[in-house]
Amino acid sequence: MTFHATNNFEGSIPQVIGKFKEFCGPNAFTRSIPSFIGNLQQLESLDLSSNNLRSEIPLQLANLNFLSFINISNNKLVVCDAGGYVIGLDLSGRSISSPIDNSNSFFRLQHLQRLNLDLDRFPAGFEKLENLSYLNLSEAGFTGQILIEISCLTRLVTLD
Repeated sequence: MTFHATNNFEGSIPQVIGKFKEFCGPNAFTRSIPSFIGNLQQLESLDLSSNNLRSEIPLQLANLNFLSFINISNNKLVVCDAGGYVIGLDLSGRSISSPIDNSNSFFRLQHLQRLNLDLDRFPAGFEKLENLSYLNLSEAGFTGQILIEISCLTRLVTLD
């Protein structure tokens, strides 16, 4: 069974999604991604993009053996490791009102490995994110040059 729709479903993500192989379409879900999603072994495709989901991405998503597609962009989500360190951050589709510069606390996320970010200029300070392996700036719409400091990211594998 497949669920494809752009609706305005609100509130928590319902357990009824366990009846579907595919759950796709932006809605108005809020709160967090529930941990029960990790038990939905038949789920093959999950699109929770463009909702208002907050909090951490549950580690239980790793239990989904048949999941071939997942999109959780355009939410306010954070991925933490077992020690509680932020290792993934999705700030895509967000209007960031305060500037991100070299002194910003954003660059203190020393364990950060994956980052989706929409900015209109490339800020100095990325060289401080030494563990970054994935950086998605594809929706940024840059007008300036990419700073040479990005070459200091020796673990960077993907720059989109």
